[in-house]
Amino acid sequence: MKPWTALTGFAKWLLRISVLLVIFTQYYDIFMGFKPDTIAFYVSAIYIVFGVLLFAGGFLSKHNLTVISALLLLLVSIYVCVVTFDGITGKFASDVMLGIVALFFVTDGNR
Repeated sequence: MKPWTALTGFAKWLLRISVLLVIFTQYYDIFMGFKPDTIAFYVSAIYIVFGVLLFAGGFLSKHNLTVISALLLLLVSIYVCVVTFDGITGKFASDVMLGIVALFFVTDGNR
């Protein structure tokens, strides 16, 4: 069976939307708690800002915003996975998935 290449653009937009959904469901409450003396606040802020920028980068013709946003999301995902590892949990799996999707956009950009 051949891949459905006609739906590639649609699939990338669904990935961008799913990144936003995961970020907002996991990190929005921490960010809105506004405790700037904790690392969790800054991690959630990075996730939210660069998740939105990854989404916005899809509207641009150049890859720069998408690649830079995805790179920062990848780095933060790696950091979160290493620091908060407490076994294979749902949160760990979603952080790994965020990192993998970010890696996809680092390597593929807006193509």
